[in-house]
Amino acid sequence: MKTIQTKGAALLTVLIALMIISIVLFEFQYASTVERQLAYNDLSQMKTYYLAKAGARMGLLRVIIYGKAMKQCSSDSAIASSLGLIWSLPLPAFPPARESLQDLDAPDKSAAETVLQQTKVTEGSVSHVITSESSKINLNMLVLSGDQKAEDVNCRDGTPGIVGTTCKALVDLIEGFIRESENPYEEYGNLKSEELVMDILDWVNEGSRRTYGGEKDGYYQQQVPPYRAKRTRFFTLEELRLVRGIDDHLFEKLKPHITVYSGDGLININNASSKMYQTFFSPPLNDRDLEVLMAERDKRGGWSDVNALITYIANNLNAQSIRDKYKQPSDSFTVETKSFMIESMGSLTKNKVQTQKLIRIGLGSVPSTLVKGKGSKAECEKDPCNFWNELGAGLQVGDPSQCGVIPKNGTECANKMPGATWTDTAKGGTCTSTGSNRQSVTYSRDVCKASGSGALKIFYWSET
Repeated sequence: MKTIQTKGAALLTVLIALMIISIVLFEFQYASTVERQLAYNDLSQMKTYYLAKAGARMGLLRVIIYGKAMKQCSSDSAIASSLGLIWSLPLPAFPPARESLQDLDAPDKSAAETVLQQTKVTEGSVSHVITSESSKINLNMLVLSGDQKAEDVNCRDGTPGIVGTTCKALVDLIEGFIRESENPYEEYGNLKSEELVMDILDWVNEGSRRTYGGEKDGYYQQQVPPYRAKRTRFFTLEELRLVRGIDDHLFEKLKPHITVYSGDGLININNASSKMYQTFFSPPLNDRDLEVLMAERDKRGGWSDVNALITYIANNLNAQSIRDKYKQPSDSFTVETKSFMIESMGSLTKNKVQTQKLIRIGLGSVPSTLVKGKGSKAECEKDPCNFWNELGAGLQVGDPSQCGVIPKNGTECANKMPGATWTDTAKGGTCTSTGSNRQSVTYSRDVCKASGSGALKIFYWSET
């Protein structure tokens, strides 16, 4: 009897030991399976990241090629008007799915398969799109320079210069939203467009006082958590949500029409939306006139220059007051695209699991103020796009003179020769400084191919 009990205890011990070993082995197997899946996920994430990065680099290359082509061909409007296809033409995902080759003819299928064999992309695909930021209102143009003061900006009538134009455009845009709303009070409450735009202006500028009274940081300090007004330019568009009076609904309404990823505040009239046309040209134009204007732009394939648009509005739409509204239209508009948003997507599907990576790059051309390596007036003026800046490095009388790029619109004129005035001409314009050291330089589209000159600057880069 004792022997039987001893054998039963041994058997039970063995069974328990086998159970423990099985559990341990199961845990090891489960852990190794999880670790292997995590490793596969990390590998897929890395592959999609480099696919997205490849698409981003392709987008950057297209923008650079476009800029160089515009610089060489800007004087030929017929060629320049078609160069936008370099960056705007949508490209299919690469490489294409092999299944999609089945519908091709034998020669095309063979050529496509050869290309796929030569490419190093064996898994996944990449696609990218490039959109214009030059057709949107740049909030960073509200940053004041020099001795400008916020209280001197008139958002209702539009103070002369890019700050006033931007301020008024934002007011008109917001008031357009209110007019179009079926229930404006429920949708926007007691929104005051001018006060809201001035709060945006206060956000990006120095000072402790709010333009509409009180301490600038009073409202922000009451938020949870508390914060202060930024007092410098916007780095991302989402920062606008922090400004007093901007709720989620208004932000989503504004988002398609505003940007902070631009080197200047000039609106490209050739790819601006109908909403932008409505904002800038109504009044004096009504909705019917705006439809005619957009159709004319499409018919022409784009306006050859800003004056062509203003002339058409004044003469063909019987709105001569547009000339008074925009006495120097090149201060507000352009026919060039200088700011872009590149969105590149890498995608990989493996074991029925799809992995994606998105890279977004906001970039634009920033006009060069100086030309390096040109130490004498004679050497500087060999290039018809340059001028010998007598105001010098500090842009003040008495500073050493230097070589600069001729301003080609009112904004560049004010930046490169503070206090100067810009006058439009038939083929460009003239920038004239005032004071004892008077200087005048003329920009000619036919002579100087300065279009696209300037450094390409990345304003924003995100990876998600």
